[in-house]
Amino acid sequence: MACKYRQKGSKFWWIEYYQDGRQIRKSLKTTDSKTADYLVAKKDQELIEGGLPPALKDVTFQNAFQEYLEYSKGYKTAKSYEVDYWNLRRFFDKINPIKLKDITVKSIEEYLFDRIQNAASLAPAPGKSKRKRSTKRIRPVTANDILRAIKTFLNWCIKKGYLTKNPAIDVKRFSEPEHPPRYLTKDEITELLKKAKDGKLYLFITTALYTGMRKAELFNLEWPDIDFKNSRISVLNKAEFQTKSKKFRIIPLHPELKTLLNHTRREKGHIFDSIKKNFRNEFQEILKAAKVKANVHALRHTFASHLVSNGVSIYTVSKLLGHAHIKTTEIYAHLSPESIDNSIENLKF
Repeated sequence: MACKYRQKGSKFWWIEYYQDGRQIRKSLKTTDSKTADYLVAKKDQELIEGGLPPALKDVTFQNAFQEYLEYSKGYKTAKSYEVDYWNLRRFFDKINPIKLKDITVKSIEEYLFDRIQNAASLAPAPGKSKRKRSTKRIRPVTANDILRAIKTFLNWCIKKGYLTKNPAIDVKRFSEPEHPPRYLTKDEITELLKKAKDGKLYLFITTALYTGMRKAELFNLEWPDIDFKNSRISVLNKAEFQTKSKKFRIIPLHPELKTLLNHTRREKGHIFDSIKKNFRNEFQEILKAAKVKANVHALRHTFASHLVSNGVSIYTVSKLLGHAHIKTTEIYAHLSPESIDNSIENLKF
């Protein structure tokens, strides 16, 4: 509590209070007792408010969101940041919260149900027309991604002291139908490589099949990342690129891939820079020519699926893929030779 007092040798009232463990004394620069009482009461109120958690100070949504965006840029990949930004931006544009406390369980649920059941009016992407655009209904998996982004933002607000409770915690996730990962059979691989053989994408496709690397990882792969002497590839975090899990990993260099890479080996530079510009169209043409229905991520699934089918443990495959959690890798478990298909053979009555 602040209090007023007379300082010897001064004609003014003085105030005394403690702040952050320090005793503070200073002149109120008034000789009037009532004015001094008012200034002391005002200081008391400031001290009380200063000691309150930020959540009780009625933090505006806009301030918290801008601060969160700056924070998230530092630990998310550019792609992850962009996806989360638009998931959050569209949600907030729809419910238009003024204060953080305006975000409620009801507002979250209504937004997600509306996006699943109806076309929604969304904010335009940067650089596009200011006219709002509509979108198709979203799938439950996308709704869960949006819910995750909202939860992460509000959990951050709690850590900062801007909220005392996360309303998104009480919103149930939507059930997602499970689908086995799309991977290429040996016949499809043979046909795909055959059609790509004389083209610029042959090395890329072969590297993807023998390493399981993500497309972004492959496009950021540099020649110094390949240790030909010890036959291994390092998937590294760099100033301009970070892996999805933010962790580096080592992948053994397959003999056939090593031989192939040796043919175009250089001292420095990105290995696949020359194919980035028209990659999408050229890859689709190869798929069409090979009569294979898949996408580039199927090459990663193919790497993992064939390893598991050949008896490599889920744990090892998880490390090779760079998964943050082994649960992610368990989608391939049904392909293991010791899978559920053989489990009942141990029964004996």
